[in-house]
Amino acid sequence: MSAAALAPLPTPVPPIGEPVAPDTGIFPRRWTVQEYHRAAQGGVFGPDERLDLIQGEILKKVAQNPPHRTALRNTAKTLERTLGAGFEVFSQAPFVASADTEPEPDVYVVPGASNDYADRDIQTSDILLLVEVSDTTIGFDRGRKAAVYAEAGVADYWVLNVQERCLEVRREPATLPPGEPFPFGYQTITVFQEPEAVAPLASPDRPVRVADLLPPPPQTGERS
Repeated sequence: MSAAALAPLPTPVPPIGEPVAPDTGIFPRRWTVQEYHRAAQGGVFGPDERLDLIQGEILKKVAQNPPHRTALRNTAKTLERTLGAGFEVFSQAPFVASADTEPEPDVYVVPGASNDYADRDIQTSDILLLVEVSDTTIGFDRGRKAAVYAEAGVADYWVLNVQERCLEVRREPATLPPGEPFPFGYQTITVFQEPEAVAPLASPDRPVRVADLLPPPPQTGERS
């Protein structure tokens, strides 16, 4: 018998499209918040880069367009004016959600004053209200971001939908049943239209008008 006849047969490759066993010898290398901070201090990232650390993954955000920028500023100013003393409104400031997650939401509200947080990181337990201004990231803000915030325990999460000109209010964070796209989310989602108003959970007697958060309506033919 020849040597060729004794050679082992090649392992058949499953046809494309058929399920195969998942690889177990390679996996993503996730960042911790501490490593992320050290990299930033070491100049690894550009000074103008807009980044989020989400579940160990560093995500780069695109530059803001004018409607987003306007809505962000409107939201911060409206919340400052409506809530008044005893609350501090931060814009695009980081907070530590977990050991591997440090997002920079568009706007969030904490109790007290900015000096109360001068010597420590802001934690999820400090956050009374969190708002994402959503234009080009609506799917991410409704999905993965909502799951991250729900898992961290953010009780009052608002998505300001710039394109549809409404406010989506998510409350009651919870573990979701099997089969859902994400393991965590919110049990109640209420949509408030432009003429309506809603009060933060932390200040139920101080409603906020949705129209005051949004940018002016776009001119005919312009992108919102």
